[in-house]
Amino acid sequence: MTYYILAIITLVTPIIVWAHYLLINYFERKAMAELSILLHPDCKESLRKDIHEFNRITHGRFNELQLLDYYLKIKGLQIVDLHTSSSSHVRNYLMKPTKIKLNYSETVIFYEKFLNMPQASGLDATCSFDL
Repeated sequence: MTYYILAIITLVTPIIVWAHYLLINYFERKAMAELSILLHPDCKESLRKDIHEFNRITHGRFNELQLLDYYLKIKGLQIVDLHTSSSSHVRNYLMKPTKIKLNYSETVIFYEKFLNMPQASGLDATCSFDL
């Protein structure tokens, strides 16, 4: 009987860990999609241009997903009001640390180029998105 319980635990534990990883990954992708729409409602091309420019600033040290994560978290914290946002996964995503750390000169250039951009008119931080 003990061997059956041990075998079941041995089989079920990796499945639970894998499912938990998939769930976290799903909510992170959903939050990134919502923030992309919120930050660049006009088109995805402007977001690609910003990420390409950000890649040029960092001299290609990071991949596109890492740069997108940093951009969305820093810019999202500037725009989204965390207390009135109806999306809990966006709030949780923004509260996690970024996947990369920039050196001082890259951080200064990033803040000068991207955080001084004017906010798009008519953005409502409390709206919900259907993706």
